[in-house]
Amino acid sequence: MKRLTPILLAAALTACNIDYEYGYELPPDEKVTAPIVRLNESAEQLSTTEEFGLWLCPAIEGEWDSLSWWVDERYAGNSRKIHLSPSIGTHTITVEAHKNGTNEVATAHHSVTVRVVTAEELPLNIVVPQSTYSAVVGETLRIAPIVFAPAPKAEFVWSVNGTEVQRGEQSHLDFVAESEGTHNLTLTADGQVFDFTVKCIAAERVTPRAANSTSTAAVTKVWEYTPAAGQFINTGVNGRTPTEYAEQSLAKGSVVSLGGFGGRLVVGFDHSVMCSGDYDLRIRGNAFNNSSEPGVVWVMQDSDGNGLPDDTWYELRGSEHDADSTQHNAAIVYLRDAAHPLADIQWRTSDGNCGIVERNIYHTANSYYPEWEHTHLTLWGTLLPSRVVLRGSSYIAQPYGCGYVDNFGSDRDGVWNRFRISDAVRPDGTPANLSHIDFVMIQSAVSHCAPNIGEISTEVSAIEDISLLSR
Repeated sequence: MKRLTPILLAAALTACNIDYEYGYELPPDEKVTAPIVRLNESAEQLSTTEEFGLWLCPAIEGEWDSLSWWVDERYAGNSRKIHLSPSIGTHTITVEAHKNGTNEVATAHHSVTVRVVTAEELPLNIVVPQSTYSAVVGETLRIAPIVFAPAPKAEFVWSVNGTEVQRGEQSHLDFVAESEGTHNLTLTADGQVFDFTVKCIAAERVTPRAANSTSTAAVTKVWEYTPAAGQFINTGVNGRTPTEYAEQSLAKGSVVSLGGFGGRLVVGFDHSVMCSGDYDLRIRGNAFNNSSEPGVVWVMQDSDGNGLPDDTWYELRGSEHDADSTQHNAAIVYLRDAAHPLADIQWRTSDGNCGIVERNIYHTANSYYPEWEHTHLTLWGTLLPSRVVLRGSSYIAQPYGCGYVDNFGSDRDGVWNRFRISDAVRPDGTPANLSHIDFVMIQSAVSHCAPNIGEISTEVSAIEDISLLSR
């Protein structure tokens, strides 16, 4: 490894390989401590093509003053986030983090191996957000696994009940449910096999659960609480399961944080919420002027009547739904580093972007990674562009038009955002025409961190059926 200054003494530490560089020996109490720096990338994420290159952004624990990047011992830059385009072959990428003292510099470094190959040789990195569906006979259901960039030149083969129905470069399948019953679908690509189950139901059998005298406007059950990384994660669970924590918090009207992009909360009512054509749902966040942290709302009918949220999700169209900067069917991987729980948390999105959930000075005691997640965490959803801007000396989170939770938008009624079931759309943007819904999912929609506010994280404290509020 090339150095910019001579190394007079090297102190090898097992955890992070620290080199101390100085011109003369100092008393022990004047030595500076190097940070811990990591690139917690998986093998799939460290394979790329020469044309696409690779974005990298390290996780760092401790104080640091500067970074330097090296590709095969050649200096490549000093920015926190860097884009590298090595030639085809295998390369060693090294990042160094430097902490300056009065008379010395402490340096920590970490290296990874990157494979640069042709598109034909690129391994397939695919995420399946959902594997079981319910569909109404005669309607088209789109099943769309998410392929991480850079996309390989792979052939995607779809089969329905053992019969091949589609082959080619298109990774999704538009399945038409022609008859009642359970259909088994299979996707084969790059030697990998993915199975799906679709339960098809006649339209006349999809019936709502009528509200009765004991029904409540508020949701009665939390089916899932899967937050992304964030500064308020792990601060209130206190030995409860994640769903117990979220359910008890909503019952008290307390705020539940979903963390960064992709964090989600799935809830259910004790009755079906009917579509009126006007506002049907209201959801309380904690947005205020210049502080919007939008969450996308998804709804689901219990089409098969089994009482479980295992049917088909439909997005409620918000003001940014058709914007060129909005990414639908996006995925993100948060990279877990159990050995360094107080380090920044790396992430990588399905379009090849990367970054960190950076720790801030206001929340330093807890890990930002969900403590109950023991592997890398993959989440999905609709990704909105950030509207965080620097105004004066402060960062502010500007509002979006309407159609999002925890947003200071035009659909606000006091502290609530309001939503129409009639705004539910299919993946191609056409109306879903739902007569009612039984489940709601709220998904944190922005991937952005700012120095004085931390990550943009949707927060929720109540979800209600507007039609029952007058009871």
